[in-house]
Amino acid sequence: MEKDLTPLFSVVMPAYNVAATLERAVKSVQAQTFTDWEIVIADDRSTDATSQIASKLAENDSRIRYFREKANSGACYRPRKNAILASKGTFAIGLDADDEIADGYLQTLADRIQATGADTVLTCQKAISEDGQEFPTQSVYTEVFIQRTGPGRDFVKETLSGWRIAFRGAVKKEVYEAAFAEGDEPDKPFADEVLSRRLLIKSRLTAFAATDYIYHMNPESITHVIKPTFFYFLTANRRLMEITLQEFGRESEEFSLACRQFFYSVYDALKALFRMPYGKNRDEAESMIREAYGSDDYLTARRHASGKLKTLSFAGWGLMKTAYRFHVKE
Repeated sequence: MEKDLTPLFSVVMPAYNVAATLERAVKSVQAQTFTDWEIVIADDRSTDATSQIASKLAENDSRIRYFREKANSGACYRPRKNAILASKGTFAIGLDADDEIADGYLQTLADRIQATGADTVLTCQKAISEDGQEFPTQSVYTEVFIQRTGPGRDFVKETLSGWRIAFRGAVKKEVYEAAFAEGDEPDKPFADEVLSRRLLIKSRLTAFAATDYIYHMNPESITHVIKPTFFYFLTANRRLMEITLQEFGRESEEFSLACRQFFYSVYDALKALFRMPYGKNRDEAESMIREAYGSDDYLTARRHASGKLKTLSFAGWGLMKTAYRFHVKE
């Protein structure tokens, strides 16, 4: 009898210049007691030794497949999507090449899938700093949700104005395909965060599992280095306003939370701007923030905000920026 070539899990791994961490991520999968998996590594045209390491890993383990993108996309969205489309598993599990999964992670997910019949099972996220200590503000524990199941759209609000659940875990490939069929997000940083909410909306049944995705805080990652691409979170947050308005309506809690998230993210962006040296990059970043501040979306979002920042927001751009700089220093 021919062996079943459809594993339960495809671990999809976008990779860019991760020569220092790729093997650690892969080994965390190879060390699992649950063995019905494959790994698909999509290299976004790395310029370090990532390609050689990935090729060697694939050569030594037939469950690992590797391909190299035709061009660098500058973000995780495109290589992750291509890895998912190339995958053979029933469920896709996202694993960044600088992170890892805890012992028993795959078995716990498999058990929850069998017990609940869910097409999405989300786990906890344990964040680790460079010195190996847990970073509590980036860790997300979902124990309060462990006994809950329901349509994924019921949990979208738990991802807005703060992550009360982590979008880590297993999602049925067909859920991804349904989301992709409706259109792509742009190849920009933070596009994955928009996609995660779209996947929840598409999920027929979402459940939770008590196991840890281990997120290594990488100060060199595209979402931490402060340069113009860092500020694409403003675009992502505006997109979340659009999605929640369309899916849940103007009077919904989801739309209100998305509005608050965008409003306060403008001030998060200003904090980051103040740390940038003067020059072309800072000018480009300031232009992005100013455009967000002057948008109709910002006016809509302000209606859902409160406190000092809402009061400050009624000042013109220049006065508001100066006043906020002093507010940050206080």
